[in-house]
Amino acid sequence: GLINLVGGRKNFIKKLDSFFNTPYVPKGIARDVTGMIGMYCQGNQPDQQTAYYYDYAGQPWKTQELIRKILSEMYGSDKFGLAYPGMDDQGSTSSWYVFSAMGFYTVDPSSPDYIIGSPLFDEVTIHMGNGKDLIIEAKNNSEKNCYIQSATLNGQPWNKPWFSHADIANGGKFVFEMGPNPNENWGSAPDAAPPSM
Repeated sequence: GLINLVGGRKNFIKKLDSFFNTPYVPKGIARDVTGMIGMYCQGNQPDQQTAYYYDYAGQPWKTQELIRKILSEMYGSDKFGLAYPGMDDQGSTSSWYVFSAMGFYTVDPSSPDYIIGSPLFDEVTIHMGNGKDLIIEAKNNSEKNCYIQSATLNGQPWNKPWFSHADIANGGKFVFEMGPNPNENWGSAPDAAPPSM
């Protein structure tokens, strides 16, 4: 809906690019405004889903790059050595980290859909609470290899930058092939976009 409101994917991407690239120059006192990438503020919870919006607009490689940047630069690395950019209102900033480090995030937590970013770990096992496990494996993963080249879920090709809880409710295995350069074809087709909120 928001993409349509601004005139389509191309205009939406221009606005996102501008948001992440326009320098933040406050004109007054701005408390709890830390963890900045352009106008984006990881320390302010209403911004925290925005890096994932590129998945909706057909450029998931930009989400992958931004997520890795936020994970590496914004947590435990400020000038005071604090763990969080900003504050951790009711666990939102720490849960963003945990989800994003596993490779996905609940952009709309009222829906059953998870939006894919870039897994930080080579392998993660999530116990689903029903005796089943979800394994997330990132092959060739490294600081430079932050871009998804291809993916499979339970051995089947996965070309969408999102998945539903129903896809993983009984466990399974996600495998992401990672690389140093964006694969602009993976997850970028209009019909691959996550469902609209």
